[in-house]
Amino acid sequence: MNFDLLTKEIKEHEGFRSIPYCDACSKNFRECTCTPKLSGKLTVGYGWNLEGHPITEELATVVLNHQIIEAYDDVSEYLKEVWDDLSDNRQRVLVNMRFNLGAKSFRTFVRTLRAVIVGRYEDAANSMLVSKWAKQVGQRAVYLAELMRSG
Repeated sequence: MNFDLLTKEIKEHEGFRSIPYCDACSKNFRECTCTPKLSGKLTVGYGWNLEGHPITEELATVVLNHQIIEAYDDVSEYLKEVWDDLSDNRQRVLVNMRFNLGAKSFRTFVRTLRAVIVGRYEDAANSMLVSKWAKQVGQRAVYLAELMRSG
């Protein structure tokens, strides 16, 4: 069987949707009002029915690796003046935060990022811990702040 042609055909027929949608009406899942009536399924990508075929850990790891690379590329570019001077621990802290927060929210950590740029890692850690984010993520913030401090 021509697997490449089959893949091309299915892609064309299903269409790609980057955000979850209702397969019954094709609307964004949050906007769907027909779901209870038509038993629409939460679907994403090229017809991936998340309810009938939950994501496997193996596939989730593939996606995770992609997201980590994306976060790494973003942070290393954003802090390119000092990135290579940061220890592995501090780089991991920043990529971990960027992964969790997303690019836009990560950039709101102005005091933390300024402190990192000038090498004031204690101040960076303290700034991390007084944020709304730290209250939301709890021990994750404590752990990352300690890594930031210790280098």
